[in-house]
Amino acid sequence: MNKPSGFGLIERARALAPLIEREVDEIERTRRLTEPVVSALIENGLYRALLPQSLDGAEAPPRGASFEDKMAYYRSQHTTVGVRATHLVGIPAVAAALPLIAARPRVGLPLFLAGWSLQVLGHKVFEGNSPALTKGIFTYQFCGLAFWCEEMADLIAGRSPLTGTREVGSDDADDGPGIPVGDFTRGR
Repeated sequence: MNKPSGFGLIERARALAPLIEREVDEIERTRRLTEPVVSALIENGLYRALLPQSLDGAEAPPRGASFEDKMAYYRSQHTTVGVRATHLVGIPAVAAALPLIAARPRVGLPLFLAGWSLQVLGHKVFEGNSPALTKGIFTYQFCGLAFWCEEMADLIAGRSPLTGTREVGSDDADDGPGIPVGDFTRGR
């Protein structure tokens, strides 16, 4: 694969799970990825997936990619507790400000600007990247709302990295981010 695209990153990553499971003992022992895992990551376009396209990375998924792929990209840009916390406050501030801008501009406009400023500051200070919104204004608005809903569901369920009860990407995390689907009672 010469030019990885954002499309299908999740499927390609899931396909590598059996290989990684076979190599886990060696990875844990040496604290390094094994040659077969590194080769598979490179071959499947995952090793450099989050780098800009100018450096052969995937960057944002193409316009026609599935919402799932776009959410995976959005999540990859919001990994630190700091940026997640700023978005937990900033996203509803922006959403609340929209009707207020029309009804009470003196309240709505400052709230809108404060919500966006908080989110941009989170990206600059905690993630060191630009907001995903710059990759597609409407698509990533919806991704932000979905992400906020996932964060709220995780907070309510006691699984949020914001509460210190679960780290992002930890072994005790569910199979995927956000709201669990399927059998909620497994392991109980």
